[in-house]
Amino acid sequence: SRGGIFISLLKMINKDLGFKIQIKNIIDLFCEFSAGYVISINKNNIKKVSEISKKNNIDLNKLGVVKKSTIDINEHKINFNDLYRKYKKNFESIIH
Repeated sequence: SRGGIFISLLKMINKDLGFKIQIKNIIDLFCEFSAGYVISINKNNIKKVSEISKKNNIDLNKLGVVKKSTIDINEHKINFNDLYRKYKKNFESIIH
């Protein structure tokens, strides 16, 4: 919950992976929910996971898809490697 959906998604990716999501209200990316989970499901298992969640009365909402290297939020594209370099540079300047 800390940092919302966006931070959860960032924690799940690495330098080779990213994600593409569609969201109605961009502020929802940073809202913190206490009873929600972000999971990645192999496309071959979507039907099985959907059936299990329905059987157990668990709401399942599709946010988007995993993709290579970039982060796409609605029409905005972010290069993850560039974002990470900027974060690291700024973080290093703060602690020195």
